[in-house]
Amino acid sequence: NTKDHNMENIKPSAKHSSFQNLGRTAYFIDIDNLCGSGVAPKQMVEISVGALRARYRPQSTDLVYCAATAIAAYHCKAAWPGCSVRIGRGPDGADLQLLNDAKPEWLAARFDRVVIASGDGIFAPLAEELIKSGLKVEFAVGNGGVSKKISQIGPVVRLPISQPRAWAA
Repeated sequence: NTKDHNMENIKPSAKHSSFQNLGRTAYFIDIDNLCGSGVAPKQMVEISVGALRARYRPQSTDLVYCAATAIAAYHCKAAWPGCSVRIGRGPDGADLQLLNDAKPEWLAARFDRVVIASGDGIFAPLAEELIKSGLKVEFAVGNGGVSKKISQIGPVVRLPISQPRAWAA
């Protein structure tokens, strides 16, 4: 995607300097965790993305990264055209893609809040580092589990994500 930000080539600036980060949020969305499955159908991805957008109402100045298995990533991009999508393969593939994009120093220079849409414990060290950097961190969870580490770190918001009838059967 040509609009993706290459964060490694951008030098962080002082908080609240040339980048107006006041009120900006960065979203890191593990769509597989929100849906509770890496093989979620289109309707499940749409419901999950819709619940997240309804709860947080992201602005055009916010940053949105979504990672998932290939088919769920495709559905996510269709449901949220402005987000940057990463495809994860293998165990923790989507999680690792998001962690690769989440540079704490870069985020602290540009945002006030980070929403991690996953309950996977692999995000706990990142959340702790973001909090130490002065960022507000919130977890949004759906049908996936919530690790003990995550529940101890910061606020956890359970999104109202229901399974489509055909999938729940």
